[in-house]
Amino acid sequence: MADFKHIPAKPTLGLGCWAIGGPFTMEGRAVGWGDVDDATSKAAIAVALDHGIAHFDTAQRLWLRAF
Repeated sequence: MADFKHIPAKPTLGLGCWAIGGPFTMEGRAVGWGDVDDATSKAAIAVALDHGIAHFDTAQRLWLRAF
């Protein structure tokens, strides 16, 4: 039987960062977010780090195929 007591804990909270990437297109369709202010994005990441967030989700999409 496995001993799970020695497995490090994983973070329970994360920050979704897809919107930080700003606008982009896929197959000619706009699928990203609008204009993004870099200073605001950096401030959000700094606050997350200050509050112990250790997981930053940078996936551009959650589906397995294009629209």
